[in-house]
Amino acid sequence: MSPLAKLCAALLLGLCVPRVHAEPAQPRLAITAGTVTDHFTAAELLSRTDLASVQLPPHVDYDASLTLQAVPLLDLLAAFPLEGFDRLEASATDGFVAQIPLSLIEAGNSGGSVAWIAVENPGHPWPKLPGKDASAGPFYLIWQYPRWRTSNGRICWKN
Repeated sequence: MSPLAKLCAALLLGLCVPRVHAEPAQPRLAITAGTVTDHFTAAELLSRTDLASVQLPPHVDYDASLTLQAVPLLDLLAAFPLEGFDRLEASATDGFVAQIPLSLIEAGNSGGSVAWIAVENPGHPWPKLPGKDASAGPFYLIWQYPRWRTSNGRICWKN
């Protein structure tokens, strides 16, 4: 077979072979209640109709105020069977784990602090955390109208 025929055969073979295009894995927010689990990508959350801009004042994680795109946590939890549960356990990719009373989250419906899941837009990343090589994203639990005080360095929620 001539070199030109080999080249044509190789090109033709290249066009006929199905391409495997590996997209980078998108981070996913997982919510589990008992045996029910759902996953949300940043793109899915950013396209929700309940997405809102939430102003985050300077606080422990960021020295400056930020405006973040976020989804109300109560709206995300609405699809889950929460009967019999009294706590939400939030686990971060850096290993941080917090248990939050569901009553604290539900208080957002009646004038209490409102829990939001902020979503980092991959096209517009958040600033890096002070002293870190990464932002708080891709998902970040934030509170609007927090009612808290510090006591001995601990955060205590007021009822």
